[in-house]
Amino acid sequence: MKKLGLIGGVGPKATLQYYKEIEYGVMKKLGKSVLPEITIESLSCFKMIPFGVTQDYEGMTEYILGEVRTLEKANCDFIALACCTEHMVFDRVARETAIPLCLVWFKYL
Repeated sequence: MKKLGLIGGVGPKATLQYYKEIEYGVMKKLGKSVLPEITIESLSCFKMIPFGVTQDYEGMTEYILGEVRTLEKANCDFIALACCTEHMVFDRVARETAIPLCLVWFKYL
């Protein structure tokens, strides 16, 4: 099983929900008790929201890339950006890493 790097939501409640959904979703999909390897980096809403409000996409990109670099060092095979705000700079971030990225969010968050 590959190792997931999760850049969590902009708050702990969202990050916890993503973590639980992924963990239990893997067990349900595989039909057995198994937990995937996940390394989580959390984003601070107190940093992310101002980037969006001021449309500082360069600052947002750099902030997220810092977390991506940490997950690269943790030997993650792919990275999920678990935040609907991150879609604004997804392409910029994806260009800066060789690790495959995806955006995820749950409709009830």
